[in-house]
Amino acid sequence: MTDVFFTILDKSITASYLIVAIIVLRFLLKKVPKKLVCVLWAVVAIRLLCPISFESVVSLVPAANPVSNYVGYTSLADTQKADLQEEPETVKHDVPLHNVAKQSKALESISYYASLIWIGGIICILLYSLHSYIQLKRQIISSIPYGNNVYQCDAIDMPFVFGMVKPKIYIPFTLREEDVPHVVAHEKAHIIRHDHFIKPFAFLLAAVYWFNPIVWVGYVLLCRDIEQACDEKVIEKIEFEERKAYSYALLNCSIKRIQIRMCPLAFGEVGVKERVSNVLHYKKAPFGLLAVAILLGLVVIVCFVTDPVKYDKKQLDASNNKEISSEPFVTYTEVENEDGSVSYKTEDGTVYKYKVTLYGHLPNAVKDSSFKVLTNNKNVTYEDVAWSMISSNSKDWLDDTVIIDME
Repeated sequence: MTDVFFTILDKSITASYLIVAIIVLRFLLKKVPKKLVCVLWAVVAIRLLCPISFESVVSLVPAANPVSNYVGYTSLADTQKADLQEEPETVKHDVPLHNVAKQSKALESISYYASLIWIGGIICILLYSLHSYIQLKRQIISSIPYGNNVYQCDAIDMPFVFGMVKPKIYIPFTLREEDVPHVVAHEKAHIIRHDHFIKPFAFLLAAVYWFNPIVWVGYVLLCRDIEQACDEKVIEKIEFEERKAYSYALLNCSIKRIQIRMCPLAFGEVGVKERVSNVLHYKKAPFGLLAVAILLGLVVIVCFVTDPVKYDKKQLDASNNKEISSEPFVTYTEVENEDGSVSYKTEDGTVYKYKVTLYGHLPNAVKDSSFKVLTNNKNVTYEDVAWSMISSNSKDWLDDTVIIDME
């Protein structure tokens, strides 16, 4: 369960960069049709759901798996214990083993309880939403047919779409007769766009990532964009006077309204002031603006949906980003001594007494790393080897130690 939780945390962080980028793009391109913005929100859903990701050299995401990497490289106790069992007299650790083990155990405990809280939060949100759904279901049970898949109900204050398999439009008895055509047209636009599937699904996705406020901000903005997309679909072919009547209907439905949960397709539910302004000042977006919006949208997708390229640990020097050989640093053979001990002989004939695994952190490196070395100095440290690699002063180079591998 903790592995799943770490995966969710990773996806939450990486998707947050995409959400922020879309929010900025949404602000810059206010005149772009909202149906295009909804496509970008769909990309966010893919980012949050997809178990695989693609790498790109133009990715602006700092790290693909920030939480998993941190946890994985903080909890080195098990790996170090294994090395210690294999080579008890030769392994040197730059961090005391008991400290690492203690940190690892504490981290595991915190991770376990955090994952329980995460699951508990999802359950609470879903139970509360189910309760709201049942309440609303009871309210509309006494509805009467109005005609053409529209039903009237005296227990509701605002119109909305309810149902997923067979969605129906519900309007209150208090709705003015002249407002009915505009309201019904808007709700039918929801059904045509399949918003009765999209928004509940988005809510469930937000519930899974309930701990991330940026995801909830994205969900709220998606709700607004869905409503405005339906407004645009209705008003794109009507004259200004009809748009004014549509705006009045929108205002009338928003004066007295209840908060509808788990049935989010309500006519006057969100962003009424902005929607009225958009309706009254609606103009079809020019081709040039659409082209720019699509281009910028593609740039955002490429830069924030892809992960940074992972370079082969043997092909990249972590300190200066210079490519090096992918072949082993040094090849060696094990030599059994007369007393039964093992020495290590390299191709140039040098014999080393110890094979050591060292753990630590290179300067400017993103994550921790390790060196496997052959040495005649059993007290050699990670810092000694790292400094020997990056120093240009020959006095700092190690004569009694060679690197055979690094991770």
